[in-house]
Amino acid sequence: MCIRFSLAISRAFLARVWADFSAEANWNLRTTGPDAFAQAPSFKHEANAYLEKPFNIELLNSCITNILRRNEVLKKHYSSVLFDSYRMPDNGDPNASFIDQLKQIILNHLDNSELSIDILCEEMSISQYMLYNKIKSITGKTPGQIIKKIRIQNAEALIGKNQYSIKEVQYMTGFNNPKSFRDAFVEEFGVLPSEYSV
Repeated sequence: MCIRFSLAISRAFLARVWADFSAEANWNLRTTGPDAFAQAPSFKHEANAYLEKPFNIELLNSCITNILRRNEVLKKHYSSVLFDSYRMPDNGDPNASFIDQLKQIILNHLDNSELSIDILCEEMSISQYMLYNKIKSITGKTPGQIIKKIRIQNAEALIGKNQYSIKEVQYMTGFNNPKSFRDAFVEEFGVLPSEYSV
C-alpha cells in the first residue's frame, strides 16, 4: 500500500479512513500544482485516485467513499466466487488467482481434519499475518470461516449424490466430530444432514 500524505488532515479523519480502508489501495496525493503528465504514471502504478493541490476535501471524501464502496462490492464478489463450484477465470487479476489457489488448497485437503491456517500458509508461501489480512480484505471472512463453508458446501453436494452415508460424508469433508458437523450443517442449511434432500 502506497500512501503519501503531505496535507494537514485531522487525525480523527485519518484514523477513521485507515480503520475502514482494509483492502489494498494505492494513493498518490500531489502536493504541487497540476501536471497532466504526472497522472499517467500514478495510474500505471495502480493508484485508485489522483488528487492535486490545493486539495478539495469534498473530492477527497468522495474518492474515499467510492473506493470503500467498490471494495465492499469486490469483497462480496470474491466471497461468492470462492464458494461457487467452478474455478473462476484468472483474467490476470491477482486477487482472482489468489482466491482460486486458496480454494484449490482447501479442496485438496478437504478430508484433513487438521487443515488450518498453518497449512494454507505453508502451501501458499505466505505468513499467517499476511494470509489472514489478505483473505479478510478480499472476502470479508476469516480463513477458518472459509474452510468451514467450503467443507459444508462439499458435504451438501456429497449428501445430494446419495452415494455415501452421513458418517462417510462427515469424514470426507474433514469433520471428526459428528456434533460439530451437524451444527455446521444446520447453521448453513437449516436442517440436519439426515433430513437434507436436494
